[in-house]
Amino acid sequence: MLSVLLTLLTLLTSTRLLALHTDGHELTILFTGSTDGAIWPCESCALDPIGGLARRATEIARLRRQNPGIVLVDSGDLLSARGHVRGDRKVMQVYEHIGYDAVNVGDQEFVHGRSFFQAELSESTIPLISASLLCADTGALLASPYTIKNVENMRIGILGLVDAQAFLMLRPDNHSGIRVATITEALNRFLPEVRARSDFVIILSHLGVDGDRDLAEVIPGLGIIIGGHSGWASVEPVNINGNTIVRPGQGGEYIGRLDLRLDSAYSLESFTHSLIPLTGDIPEDPAVAAMVEDVPVWEAGSQKQVMPSTATGRLFSPSAHCGACHGDALSVWQQQKHARAFDALPPERQGNLGCLPCHASGWGQGGYIDAERTPHLSNVNCTACHVVERKHLSWPEQSAVPEVTEDNCLRCHTASRSPQFDFRTYLEQIEH
Repeated sequence: MLSVLLTLLTLLTSTRLLALHTDGHELTILFTGSTDGAIWPCESCALDPIGGLARRATEIARLRRQNPGIVLVDSGDLLSARGHVRGDRKVMQVYEHIGYDAVNVGDQEFVHGRSFFQAELSESTIPLISASLLCADTGALLASPYTIKNVENMRIGILGLVDAQAFLMLRPDNHSGIRVATITEALNRFLPEVRARSDFVIILSHLGVDGDRDLAEVIPGLGIIIGGHSGWASVEPVNINGNTIVRPGQGGEYIGRLDLRLDSAYSLESFTHSLIPLTGDIPEDPAVAAMVEDVPVWEAGSQKQVMPSTATGRLFSPSAHCGACHGDALSVWQQQKHARAFDALPPERQGNLGCLPCHASGWGQGGYIDAERTPHLSNVNCTACHVVERKHLSWPEQSAVPEVTEDNCLRCHTASRSPQFDFRTYLEQIEH
């Protein structure tokens, strides 16, 4: 009798343990981002060049064979910052071949201009999403704000975000006619909707490292934030305010992987995270290799784009961007010498390193680079005088614009350059 009771107790216990184990959900997410048009493995990685789209396709196909329910996403910037259109078209073909579930729209998707985005990228089968990008004149969205992926009786909502500061390194005419919603505006409009239609939500963020942190700090409990724009890879996830931030790195060198354990209410219980390096022992996908074989390295993006430092945390923006909210101030600025400071230089001095700190905005601080790449930051723009945090464009309600200080003016209005300078007198002349 005792043995029968023990057997029943064991069966009941085993059944309960099995119920506890299965009373939840498992989800695997593969993520890429900041590919930057890099078709080939990293040419500057001497020992074991990693990356390459043909290897990526092989590895994703292998993982899908193991788990057909994988969710595959990209946080944006699939195209090259250098604007090689033939190479970028090949990247688009590869993304179509691989078959992503969602691809966030980054700033570099406009490197060839808005017409290319609408005529070619938007018309491809790449599932672009963005809750942030609208036509300035009509207010129409440029892409679906989010998508819903059904995975083993789970509804996975995937929402895309980008902010205005991501576009500061593009020529303004490349994205003219586009309005970038603030993060608050985009989330207030679409986050309740996607939550209502989903069991679990993934945020594809093109806000950069600092922007991801701001997002996680301001809004608790978003869940998984897959970052982009800044090309850093997250060796270890960052946990802030109930949010987990991961980043795949730059140039297509890695595939990120998240294995999530959700409870019965679809809340995150635990997860494991890894970055899969695309090393030389991964064979190339034959179809992808054939697609790209005629594209030379120089025409296929670069994993190591040289960009100015943004470590200062300051925002340097064209004054036209500021005028979208501060129209009266823009009108005053346009009548001042500050608005023509760069143009006032003789042509032979417009590249003089001694002139640029005071005749352009943010030279050496993450702003102006040269007349070809950043013409929109020539002259002394609003953010040359107002010390504005970079997150102001994304979260204006979280980051007020401070008053101009005398110390900031004295950086250029020195005794030798501006002997008659008096802070109060000069400030009255430019008051706005």
